[in-house]
Amino acid sequence: MGLYRFPLVMVITLSVAMGVLPVAVFADPLTGESSLNLSSVQQGSQQGRKGTLLPSVKAIVPPARSVDSGAFLCGIVAARLGDDAEAAKAFLQALRVDPNNNVLLKQAFLHSVMANDSHADALALRLAQSGGGQSVVSAFVLGNASVIRTKWSDALHYYQQAWRDPLANMIVPLLQAWCEDGDGNADQAVTGLIRRPTSAFTPFYVLHAGLIAHIGGLDDQAGDLFARAQKIMPGYDLLLARSYAAWLWSHGQKDEARGVLRDLVAENL
Repeated sequence: MGLYRFPLVMVITLSVAMGVLPVAVFADPLTGESSLNLSSVQQGSQQGRKGTLLPSVKAIVPPARSVDSGAFLCGIVAARLGDDAEAAKAFLQALRVDPNNNVLLKQAFLHSVMANDSHADALALRLAQSGGGQSVVSAFVLGNASVIRTKWSDALHYYQQAWRDPLANMIVPLLQAWCEDGDGNADQAVTGLIRRPTSAFTPFYVLHAGLIAHIGGLDDQAGDLFARAQKIMPGYDLLLARSYAAWLWSHGQKDEARGVLRDLVAENL
């Protein structure tokens, strides 16, 4: 079963393309607290405005109450030079002096994410609690951190908050389905994926529905879904070919399994 858990990691890793990196849970860099209080996040997100993507460096204005202007300027310079690690460090230093400044908070978070810094998840939580600070990026960071902690319900909550972004619209249904499977609802996860409107992403939804069905004990349905995915997938997909061949082999259809793998090799020669 462990072999088939890696598609969830693959789906989460797709968020790298969005600049969203999976991170582990660490203590809040400002307060030292390490717990994720979902109810407080929900309250903050309900009170806040609709989230937007964080501003570019060009959109930054000097914070009016900043005492550590040197750290702020160092952050600006590092960001313009593309050094996200140094930018994150500088904005975080300025944020410690002025902890209620949302401009500094957003910039510290943005560059922490880009640098894959351990502070990113704690800063994402502060954004969610600040009201008006939640964004697609912070929702993915918090969702990924919850997955790492196997808090499936929390992860599902955060991923649903990311629904409004066009690219997230493609990834979120897969993340939701794997979270539902993690919560023991494989049936619900499979149904949600196969009933989605037909689109260019349908082959991938059907494939992942098959994977979830296979590890969720819906074995006959898994075979049907793999076969369906193979028919509609544009070209041969390695994950699909390996998964379908393994399913065929485990059901005594060894010649068919070999045929699937031969077709994959022939397609990629």
